[in-house]
Amino acid sequence: LESGWKSLVSKLGNATTLDEVISSHDEYLDEIVSKSLLAETNGGSETKKGTSELGRQMRLVLTIAYRFCKAHEQIFSEALQSIDNAAERQRGAERRSKAGK
Repeated sequence: LESGWKSLVSKLGNATTLDEVISSHDEYLDEIVSKSLLAETNGGSETKKGTSELGRQMRLVLTIAYRFCKAHEQIFSEALQSIDNAAERQRGAERRSKAGK
């Protein structure tokens, strides 16, 4: 992004019309979208297709990782609840045993 910013600043410094400023800014934004893997594949070059495919695969992997974390969190929470319930039953049994019931 840093090199893109420097390029934008240079182009803006050399721009003589509003259209050149807008065009330079649009190119800068397109570069950001492309480098951040947010670009959509729309029949562009093979590089853009590969970048978009990589972005799609990364989103898929991150979605799966998120779902795994949520499932792990639920399982862990249920395990802790089960341990708490068992400990409470144990304490109740010990109280009843001491009381002679």
